Amino acid sequence: MNPRHPLFALATLPPLLALALCGGCASLKSNSVASVDGLPHLSPGHNQIMAWVPQDQAQTGSVARAVAHIALVEAKKATEAELCGGNWVFSGKLEQDDTTVLAAAPPSLGDYTGWQVRISWKPSLAECGVTPLDYSRALSRHLPNWMMAQTGQPLVLFHQGTALYHQDSASRFAMALNAAK
Repeated sequence: MNPRHPLFALATLPPLLALALCGGCASLKSNSVASVDGLPHLSPGHNQIMAWVPQDQAQTGSVARAVAHIALVEAKKATEAELCGGNWVFSGKLEQDDTTVLAAAPPSLGDYTGWQVRISWKPSLAECGVTPLDYSRALSRHLPNWMMAQTGQPLVLFHQGTALYHQDSASRFAMALNAAK
């Protein structure tokens, strides 16, 4: 089409709109993933810690739960030393979600079979002025490679300090793709 033709501007509008809505889709790929392909089952509205304890670190499900809880406590101490001026804010609530089972870890963790452990987490962080989102990102940097942290609102999945999935980015990406059609 001729760039001087009046309909040229209308023809280029959907792609430009898609770029504007996406807000820089190139950064979307490096900061988060727009789909849940290859990610563990996420639970909107719930904060949780997910682990796939390697079988060489735990021979039974009970040992795997203990290993996951110990790793979480160590990461929590390191995170609060970093974010809360060295104070360990021993507050909030942890609950074991369900039974520990052997399951395939997500491809982002290496797609091995390990003990899947899910721990519900209700952080109480007002004491040091940190949001659950910031806390989860920092906590994930201190967790072993086989653990992830998820916030419930907004739904974000962190691994080693990186957002693998962010609900808001996924929504913007989907809107941009639909606008481009």
